[in-house]
Amino acid sequence: LTSCEDDEEPAGPQNIAQIVAGNPNFSYLLAAVQKAELASALSSGSLTVFAPTDQAFQAAGFATVSELTALT
Repeated sequence: LTSCEDDEEPAGPQNIAQIVAGNPNFSYLLAAVQKAELASALSSGSLTVFAPTDQAFQAAGFATVSELTALT
């Protein structure tokens, strides 16, 4: 659902990269996408992504974003 003021234009659909960048629950995923240089790939086309939240990354043993991005 989208809400807007009377004088605002409704926002258009967002791509995966915009959704990830705009949601604080995806900071681990955002860091991984940036490290893998996949932002442009996730910015175009019609995609379905099952995206883990930060909580899922932490449950997998990554206490910090740095631990995740240190992987090569």
